[in-house]
Parts: sequence; C-alpha cells; structure tokens
Amino acid sequence: MGRNNSLLTTSPASFSNCGLLVDELLLEREEIAFNAGSTMVSLVMRATDFARLSDAQPCRFAQAPPGG
Repeated sequence: MGRNNSLLTTSPASFSNCGLLVDELLLEREEIAFNAGSTMVSLVMRATDFARLSDAQPCRFAQAPPGG
C-alpha cells in the first residue's frame, strides 16, 4: 500500500526496569511499526497513540535525511 513506516524493535525482558526512549522523528510520523513479541508479527499504530500509551520519553537520536 505504499506505507513508509519506521521500525522500532525492543526486547521487553531486557528493558523491563528502564524507561522507554523514542526518537522525536518517529513521533512526527503518522504511523509507526514495531515487532509485537515476535520477529514474525508486527504492530502498526498511530505515533500519537504509541506515545500516549507507552509514556515514552522523546529524545533526539537520529537526524532527518536531506530533503526529508
């Protein structure tokens, strides 16, 4: 369908006691995709819903591509 989603992958067991950090550029997208406990299953949701439900801390990790 021509979606241009970003991929976010985490291991819940590895980060269970840590806060969740998310790049600000991901939150600027309409939708994001990430694995849902399996490398064979992905979940796609609105970035605003992800930010609200995960209580993620926005940070700057990446740089926007030129012209993008």
